[in-house]
Amino acid sequence: VVVLPLGNADLLNLKIGDKYKIVVTGTTGPLANARIKAKWIAPTGGNIEVDYDLDLKGEIEFIVTDSTPRGEYRLLSLIYNEKSFDVNYKLRVAELPGQLTVSLASDSPRTRNYPFGSENKLFSKFRFKAVNQGFFIERFTLATDFPDGENIKTIRIKYKNRDNTEKEVAFSVPSGGQLKVVFSRENSPYVPKDSSADIAISADLRTKSEGAFKGSTGIHFKDSNFRGVTESTLDVITKINEVKANKMNIIENIRSVDQ
Repeated sequence: VVVLPLGNADLLNLKIGDKYKIVVTGTTGPLANARIKAKWIAPTGGNIEVDYDLDLKGEIEFIVTDSTPRGEYRLLSLIYNEKSFDVNYKLRVAELPGQLTVSLASDSPRTRNYPFGSENKLFSKFRFKAVNQGFFIERFTLATDFPDGENIKTIRIKYKNRDNTEKEVAFSVPSGGQLKVVFSRENSPYVPKDSSADIAISADLRTKSEGAFKGSTGIHFKDSNFRGVTESTLDVITKINEVKANKMNIIENIRSVDQ
């Protein structure tokens, strides 16, 4: 007894709704209308024994549903007429499509007063939520409120990568207040599967001698130039929602009063 896949299962990612057929064949052709027992190793690691009544074509039908565990399945053996036949045949059920959203974190600051020349002042914190798969965030855009955003000299971005290592990067703000940020995969912010992760945005402000003036600005998350990559299937998403942060007051006096 051997199995004959209809296609190369080692290269096939099955998705919800797929019906994958495996032909079980003997020396004279498909085992039509036979009853066999199949032993599988599931992605969870346990052995599963399943009884199959083969149809006229001698086919086993593997149907993927919402509840089918994701990962690799290995068909170890088939039992027919009380004899066991080694098979060692593999197929893979793909991860569910990844979903990613972003919102303003609950502890993102409300309006505060920041004096000219302040350094490393928190402006906003964005919370990313991943469903079904983990995500690498490789590109996004931040925007200030023009013209008051010209008071911001440097934007600092704090986050954690895939290794759960805290990272901080700093960028000079271009004229117009739109900052496009690009990360390499290994250094990008990471959002774990079915969990959330925060990206904190702080800023250094210009001094009076550098041209600072009174005003108010936020640092907002824009949907342009976005790129997120799923961890398991490496699917790319380029669409995500925008998030508007609270504005901070840029003041001249020396004392900073939080509100």
